[in-house]
Amino acid sequence: MEIDFLGRQRVFRTGFAQLAIKTGVPAIPFFAPVDESGVVHIQIHEPLDSGNSTQPKSERISSLIEQYAKLLEGYWIADPGNIRKEQFLSHQNHYGRQTEPTVPSPSRSRAA
Repeated sequence: MEIDFLGRQRVFRTGFAQLAIKTGVPAIPFFAPVDESGVVHIQIHEPLDSGNSTQPKSERISSLIEQYAKLLEGYWIADPGNIRKEQFLSHQNHYGRQTEPTVPSPSRSRAA
């Protein structure tokens, strides 16, 4: 699924969202940033809102992906040192397009 991410279109896989919707199990995002001394800090977030069963499945999946992307965007802005090289290069050169990046203002709030 392709959505806006840091001012560019980026493809996000939908497997976790499809699984959450199909099984009724919440999607709980987590991140594992590494600090300067090499210590990994596991950060577990509240479950994403998967909507309700009256909504179309495609809407619910899109919503989960968009919620996750917003969290990830916050992490990339707050701590670019924890962006995996292959993720950064993929984002930078998405489908071979060479464009100037659009980076949101640093005044945006950090993901908690």
